[in-house]
Amino acid sequence: MQTIVAAIATYALGVLMVVLSSVQLALAQEPSIRIVSRRSAEGVILRWAPTDVNAFVDGNRAGYRLERAAIDAQGVIGTFVPVDEEQPVKAYDQERFDGAAYLFRESDSSRMVYRQFAYSVLFEPLDATLNVDERTEALQVQFGFAMMSADRDTIAALALGLAYYDESVQQGQRYAYRVALEARPGDPLAADTVVVDDAIYSPSPRQDRVLVQSGDGEVTLTWPATLGYSAYLIQRSDDNGNTWMPLTSAPMLTLITGDTVPGDEFHRDTALINYRTYRYRLYGYTSFADEELVADVIATPRDRTPPDMPTGVRAEELRPGVVEITWEVPEPVSPDLAAIFVARGTADEGPFTRLSGPLPSNARQYLDSSGRLASANYYVVEAVDTAGNVARSFSAYVVLADSTPPAAPVLREGVVDSNGVVTLRFERPTDRDYMGYRLLRANDSTHEFSVVAERLTNDTLDVSNEAEYKDTIELRTLTRNVYYRMYALDFHHNESAPSELLRIVRPDVVPPVAPVITGYLVTDSSMIIDYVESSSDDVARHVLLRKAASALTWDTAAVPSAGSRRVEDAASLPSEMYDYAVVAVDEAGLFSDISNIVSGKRYDTGVRPPVNDVQVQYDSVGRVVTLAWDYRDLPEDHSFVIYRTDGDRLQSHAVVPRGAGRTYVDRVLPSSVEIRYAIKVVTENGAESVLSQSVSVNVR
Repeated sequence: MQTIVAAIATYALGVLMVVLSSVQLALAQEPSIRIVSRRSAEGVILRWAPTDVNAFVDGNRAGYRLERAAIDAQGVIGTFVPVDEEQPVKAYDQERFDGAAYLFRESDSSRMVYRQFAYSVLFEPLDATLNVDERTEALQVQFGFAMMSADRDTIAALALGLAYYDESVQQGQRYAYRVALEARPGDPLAADTVVVDDAIYSPSPRQDRVLVQSGDGEVTLTWPATLGYSAYLIQRSDDNGNTWMPLTSAPMLTLITGDTVPGDEFHRDTALINYRTYRYRLYGYTSFADEELVADVIATPRDRTPPDMPTGVRAEELRPGVVEITWEVPEPVSPDLAAIFVARGTADEGPFTRLSGPLPSNARQYLDSSGRLASANYYVVEAVDTAGNVARSFSAYVVLADSTPPAAPVLREGVVDSNGVVTLRFERPTDRDYMGYRLLRANDSTHEFSVVAERLTNDTLDVSNEAEYKDTIELRTLTRNVYYRMYALDFHHNESAPSELLRIVRPDVVPPVAPVITGYLVTDSSMIIDYVESSSDDVARHVLLRKAASALTWDTAAVPSAGSRRVEDAASLPSEMYDYAVVAVDEAGLFSDISNIVSGKRYDTGVRPPVNDVQVQYDSVGRVVTLAWDYRDLPEDHSFVIYRTDGDRLQSHAVVPRGAGRTYVDRVLPSSVEIRYAIKVVTENGAESVLSQSVSVNVR
């Protein structure tokens, strides 16, 4: 008996760690109870859990005190008041538990198991004959099963007194909730607080958080343990999603405790067929008894075994500038050997760049005439099989001599921005021993030039193929021009002749004078702003800025045409207060200060566009009428009210919400032979359209 209880206690502790991690509870110096929340269309769902078995016993005996406070627009939390008059929140008695279990009957047998766990915790007393140690283990088991049950089934969480649905919240209002152990008044570690915003919970996509690695006959899925789920279920499909099979007999638990650093979870699926495509679905379980699809990914295992490594690699200079590379391939040659590559680098450890295209698998010799002079050239030979696996040989090296300087580089162009950053573009010489360049600068073509940069391939940046350099110059100076000159260097540090001189003109850095708003006009469709243009000579355009009165940043509302002194904003929302300002932009892209600010809002006439093109169709077999219509979407919440004749009069019959599409099916028809329909748009603020043209249908 003691062995069984100890085993169950160990399991329960593992489950407890999972639950605590799923609701982000920490064990060291944390409150005795922690709470999380979620906003839904019906209200706020609250879940809490004690952090240890003693707090669990106190909560189970005396209950939990749940309080709520409103948060104002400045983020200040108001006074906390009880959420429900029935305080504290306590576990169900047996009658209430049986009623809830019957009312919310569940066909999913796994959820029924968790309700059975909750029932056992609440109503099956511990064996009175247990000694102190055995009773402690049994309480740990009850604690673990209670936490697991509350995490997997909403009815179990409510019955255990670990959840609450607050349906009395207001839309658009933020709240703070506080939960405390009723049995520990005044203890600062016996309470916890959570803030709830006004956004309805929507699972965020996690597809990019799941890494798929295809191995040789296996696939490994890896994902962060910090996704917020307490358990995972993995399914695999061998027929592109037509049928699925679970890869584990039960959900995989997230085993994170308060004293561990979250790492990665993974699952390895083995004994697969190479080059066959498999599809995997990863589901996560939340603390609100939800099962969310985390990722739907595809993987294909493939051959990962490389061929035999080439051996006996030699490199010799046959004649000036030409190196012969030879090698051997162990016998017997691998049947899947597809090609040979020769690569070269400047160090024994690489990196190496392939010189040749794919050589045939029976090739044993290659000539290289592109080696770097006066430098060590390291060569390796790579064997590649049909699956793309590579086996690289040990390196062999040879040194080539050089005494000829490279050709001069060509400075093609230079561009400088308003921050003084100069972008120089140049053409490097075609010399095969080109190593880098030396760049010089002066403020006058007759002055002595100073070195700006010297970039070499043995420097921190390999510039062998570089064609651009960025420099920084001072802009606030009386010197209008700046001059650049460049030299090429080879691997023997031979210096080329200088490039042609490149002259760059410094840009204007003085912003234009700000424009002035002289007046504005408010209509039901737009805001019209009159302004005086900037007096600066180099102004390229003016820009109308707009922001909501409560916002911090400006948006571009319009760009008026040149010479215009009036600009109209027709994109603002009706009845929304906006601030407006105008700025000038010069030819160098510099912005002036903003003009004086004016505020205003469009007035709302309360009239919205009517519904167009109403179509009606009668299905005599099903005896239903289907309406369809067109309507452009409004930038505000609205609904469609369906009117139908009752006798000779059109009366409101049904309401179609905004998100329900542009169709309505009337399944309960009157006894009239002819029925007429019309449609009206009604907004959340009470604005509405006129009735559409009515349409008729004969019902026989």
